[in-house]
Amino acid sequence: MIALYQLGHSILILFFFLLLLAPKISNAEILALVTYESKLAESLKSLKLSDKQERKEGISVIDVDPEGEEFGKILMNIPIPAESGIHKIFFDRTMTKAYVSARNIQGLLVFNLEEFPYRLKKVNIPGCKAGQNLAFSDDNNSWVLTCSMSQNIFVGEVSTNQVFKTVHLPDTYPHGVVIMSDINRILVTSSSSRDFSDRHDFFTVVELDTGKVINTHKVSSSSSSSPATPSGVFRTPNHLPPSAYISNMFGDDLWFATWDPKKLDFNVSRILNFRSFSHRTPLNLYFGIDTKKLYITTANPGGFHILDISSNPKKPTLKKSLRTAEGANNAAFTNDGRYSFVQNSLMNLPKMSDGSITVIDLKSEKVIGSITTLKKLGLNPTSIILLPKWNYSAQH
Repeated sequence: MIALYQLGHSILILFFFLLLLAPKISNAEILALVTYESKLAESLKSLKLSDKQERKEGISVIDVDPEGEEFGKILMNIPIPAESGIHKIFFDRTMTKAYVSARNIQGLLVFNLEEFPYRLKKVNIPGCKAGQNLAFSDDNNSWVLTCSMSQNIFVGEVSTNQVFKTVHLPDTYPHGVVIMSDINRILVTSSSSRDFSDRHDFFTVVELDTGKVINTHKVSSSSSSSPATPSGVFRTPNHLPPSAYISNMFGDDLWFATWDPKKLDFNVSRILNFRSFSHRTPLNLYFGIDTKKLYITTANPGGFHILDISSNPKKPTLKKSLRTAEGANNAAFTNDGRYSFVQNSLMNLPKMSDGSITVIDLKSEKVIGSITTLKKLGLNPTSIILLPKWNYSAQH
């Protein structure tokens, strides 16, 4: 009788244990902030959707956990005025503030990630035409915003979000930016005009504390001006001397800039040709948690490339190329190193605007899923970042 009682008691304890555990299993989630805009009319027709839909822009919270019950579901939506030209979301280094750049608002949209519901507030930045990318100083005291049609970059204070310095870069289309505080430099790529009719092939070196332009460096093998269109510039983590990668959107190659402490400037060289493995339009670069792997997205035909940089960052070795979908652009990474989520759309350009989000298992290095929620609604994701609980910055 005692044995039966003990057995029943044990079963009861086990039952309550499983009951407590069940919500944790069923509530598995990884939440992402995804900016979006309406697809072009031609794309809507191909998806058999009405081409008379009103234009939409906004931010959605989507569950991107491939093991979750609500995988791909939109949990919340924040509409934004339809002609804002929403571009990308950035977090400050504490991941308590979110900043949204946009091409048509002459400023930034900012919200507190620790206050819910999120309330977007506009930070006016007069003179900022076509807001692009944002970089934060190592101490998180300041940020730098590029505005591609203003020939300026704007330096602001994180605590107040007020601009305290404007750096004029004549005859440029400022796009990618990185702050290298330890050597007192800012690197800014000059890409192209908004309609791509005028394309550049250089980046500018700016003195961080003074805003003085130090030099420009060509990232093209052409003796004359070329349409290379450098878009991104990304610092190499844990590497001395300080260095950075530059991706050429229409040059289809990758360049490397190494700091020379003797001449207080950079040496620049071409290190990778994406056409050699049948991919074009390289856009964004990310680094693995151990900083031994480099991940690169290419928009045409849509790829996620895994490179080994453990022995020499200047000589990356291609390990694997994964097909995503047309327009592979921004990627988000989980802080446990397991997943990456690739947003597939580039400025509504033809053959580079699939509209899906590709799920990649970084352990097996395989594509394991696709989120088509926005695509089916006639929308294109324009950027993706995970909420702070799950987010790994990938050295951005």
